[in-house]
Amino acid sequence: MFIMKHSIARAGITGLLCLVLVFAVVSVGVAAPKFEPVGDVTYKFGEVMEGENVTHIFRFKNTGDDTLEIFNVKGS
Repeated sequence: MFIMKHSIARAGITGLLCLVLVFAVVSVGVAAPKFEPVGDVTYKFGEVMEGENVTHIFRFKNTGDDTLEIFNVKGS
């Protein structure tokens, strides 16, 4: 009797863990940021003197269903 209860409990816990894993994988794939460039994706600054500040705006459109966050952007 003890062995049967132990097997049922183990099967229930295993099934529950599998169910949680499936929901975790599905929820990760549901909402994700996705972006598309708007306009040119490259820009040539030409000749720039050392110490001179130059700027250019690159435009992107977030076409995903989550917030798009951009971090640590550096020029080459």
